[in-house]
Amino acid sequence: MGRFDLMRLCRGMLAGFWLGLCIAASPMAVAADGAPASASADLDQAVRLTDAAMKAYGALDSYQAVMHRDRVTERGTKSDIIFIRFEKPFSVFMKWIGAERRGQQLLYVPGKFDDQLLCKPPGFFFEFIPIVHMDRDDPRIMKEEAQPIDRAGIGYFLEKFDLDLKDAIASGKVIVRSVREGLADDAPAVWVDVVFDAQEMEYPRLEIGFSETNHLPVAFRLYRNADDLAAEYVYADLKLDPTREDPEFLKEIDRRILSDYLTV
Repeated sequence: MGRFDLMRLCRGMLAGFWLGLCIAASPMAVAADGAPASASADLDQAVRLTDAAMKAYGALDSYQAVMHRDRVTERGTKSDIIFIRFEKPFSVFMKWIGAERRGQQLLYVPGKFDDQLLCKPPGFFFEFIPIVHMDRDDPRIMKEEAQPIDRAGIGYFLEKFDLDLKDAIASGKVIVRSVREGLADDAPAVWVDVVFDAQEMEYPRLEIGFSETNHLPVAFRLYRNADDLAAEYVYADLKLDPTREDPEFLKEIDRRILSDYLTV
């Protein structure tokens, strides 16, 4: 057995051991035949919530929100507050409105502008120079971002979770630790806590808050393992199908980026 195979075997054993701990730690009633009485019901509810979210997202043409993002790194927690606007099939505008990188703006539309980002860096100086065109994987962008911009937004997360959940159910490699009522962005939501037994997954545990108002996942927490929180996202003040004349959007976007945006 080579070194690579040995490492894969060890990761698989650790993943199975960790999943077993998660199952053991999850409170479940026990039916008369000895099977967990709540496990199947929770899994069914998680599927229903995800299906409802997919249906609600499929009916949208656009949305905008204020995204609160906290990422846990070796150097501490990095917090961002970002105004985000998304239009289907895919265009995304982001403006940093918190203390970190305040004023930075990005626009990305696949296949447009030579498939580059339009970027207005933070700082007073950049009010007076042309908008910068940058590759999606430009090191100046990627050193600040955990994911490329084509993974931004609610849709990418939701569609990936839906696929991962259905695949894991088919292979018997998922448990739902809990389904509970709570709050997300101070509004009623149903929270689902899911653990995947898949060593290749970057985030094998997820907590997702599905809005009871619009059915979309408006908050989620990503874990590297059972208790190691990697990131948390909250989509506040979510507005569905806003037009390009929306006053809040026009207030945030630089007029030069807007001029290009209106051409697509």
